[in-house]
Amino acid sequence: MLCPRQDAQQQISDREALILDDYAYGEPLSAKDTAAADALDDLRTRLEEQQKNEWATYGEAFRANLARAAVELFPSLRVPVKVIVELEWQRDIGLVDTAWDGPEWRLWESARRNTPLPGSGIPLRDYPLMRDVDQVERDAGRTPLARLGACGEVGS
Repeated sequence: MLCPRQDAQQQISDREALILDDYAYGEPLSAKDTAAADALDDLRTRLEEQQKNEWATYGEAFRANLARAAVELFPSLRVPVKVIVELEWQRDIGLVDTAWDGPEWRLWESARRNTPLPGSGIPLRDYPLMRDVDQVERDAGRTPLARLGACGEVGS
């Protein structure tokens, strides 16, 4: 199953394919289909901007939660904690040679559980245990396209 963002991108691509399939032989698009294709391009741009903004917000919140965790978990720490947040998925999250109960892991895990997730504004700690977060978001209607108010635009 695709994550909600991938699903949104797929819905846009599927709708675009439906519009363009009728013009596979080089005929010009009708004014109506040109407008629909332009609306889908605009929607795709808005979706990308939404993702960029949500992840930037998440990164800042993660950084703040990590700094807070450093103070709470290591109150006697007398050196500054430098936080570098990479918003692209990192398979090893930079902790390959770190013990899973070491200080880096504890800081990362605290920030991960306490930072509101992009799109929902809900920290991971507040999601139901043993439930897929993506499915919870779908069930709650908090998909990327719904947040853009664009569900009808893609489905038509």
